[in-house]
Amino acid sequence: MTVVHQRALLERYHAPSLSTPSLTNLITLILAIVITLLFCWNTSNFWVWRQTYYEQPKVAYTKAAVLELAGTSSSSFLRYRYSTIPAYNALVPQAMRLAPQLAVRETDSNGDGYPDAFDVQLSARLPASGASATHFNAALVFSLYLDQRIRLSSSALMVLSLPVPAGASKITTVGDLVLDPMRELPMDGATMTGYGASPIDAGGLRGDDDLAFSSFTSAYYARNVTASYVLRAPPVYEIGSGPGVELHATVNVPMASLEYKPGVWESIKFALVQLVAIGFIIFLIRGCVLDFLYTRHILAARVVRETAPHKHSF
Repeated sequence: MTVVHQRALLERYHAPSLSTPSLTNLITLILAIVITLLFCWNTSNFWVWRQTYYEQPKVAYTKAAVLELAGTSSSSFLRYRYSTIPAYNALVPQAMRLAPQLAVRETDSNGDGYPDAFDVQLSARLPASGASATHFNAALVFSLYLDQRIRLSSSALMVLSLPVPAGASKITTVGDLVLDPMRELPMDGATMTGYGASPIDAGGLRGDDDLAFSSFTSAYYARNVTASYVLRAPPVYEIGSGPGVELHATVNVPMASLEYKPGVWESIKFALVQLVAIGFIIFLIRGCVLDFLYTRHILAARVVRETAPHKHSF
């Protein structure tokens, strides 16, 4: 015959309520609960204060840019500027204004509707004859959106400040537009506002001091949520001649790693998972210890054995 099912006969151990076995059961129960809580608490993540998630931000070029090209001519220092913002150009004298060519093209390599990279091509020449470029500054404004766990609309400022060595005519850079919050984001499902304003405030331009790059970059990076252009490798310079410079910049949009404050129920869920997982092991050890104490008769108790399974009538 084949054994298709088996069941061990039950043994019950009885003892008075105030006896040593009863106190042993109570003490081991309290110890098991305390040890479980201590294990969970000392792992430093019993209560989850922050969580990390990954999201591909949706980025778009806002067609706002500021360019600055510095150079020398006959031992004199020259600084030329240009912007796609009319209020900025109005403060730049016509003789010190650049006439650059700027083109920004986005690329969606995987077809998910989110741009994966931007190709920026810029060329500018110093109007003064015999001048040579020595330094190049460029700032392009992008819009950035998050909509999965946290709803965020923010502006992203791509800043490039590069020296132009003598004889160099073309600069090639490759970098990432990295979202960098100063602190963790609010709870899951929250909406963050107040970060979508352009870093270059057209209404706040009053004089020459407002045209400097430091005037709007310092104010932008003081925000709680910013995005920066981080180079993957040093710029590559190509030798050439002429009073101008060409820039070819690749701006990749990587997956953003973001920290946020979890909600109450999410924190409770992770706490309960730890309690159950660690408590299962601790109570299993407690059961083995008690089984050893009773079956080896180290603790005296009256044993009641079931010689046959109970019959139930319905």
